[in-house]
Amino acid sequence: MANNRIESKFEGVKTRITEIASTMSESELEEFHKRLEEWRARKDISVFAFLWLGNYFFRDYIKNISAGGLFIETSVPATVGGTATISFALSNNKDPIQAEGKIDKIDPNGFGVKFNEPLSIHNKK
Repeated sequence: MANNRIESKFEGVKTRITEIASTMSESELEEFHKRLEEWRARKDISVFAFLWLGNYFFRDYIKNISAGGLFIETSVPATVGGTATISFALSNNKDPIQAEGKIDKIDPNGFGVKFNEPLSIHNKK
């Protein structure tokens, strides 16, 4: 039932974005697209992070990050669809950032996590 609510929420968001975009000028649409691509872009980094996969706790490095997710370089086994909680600090933040998400990609070098909520990691002081 929770999946139905989430899907319904996303459909509402998609509908609202379409409504807004249909009223934008060409230049506004270009700017909107540019900002969306910036938001989605992954940045290569090497940041130490604390991770929880269920009850399993470990430390490893974030290799890249975006507002929507990150990739952890690790040999720790993970399962697609599993939950992850990540805590890390960026040099421009005083406080650690904590994010939750689902594992959506596994490869020989580690795994990717898609955040439950987008991060606002840019321009934090």
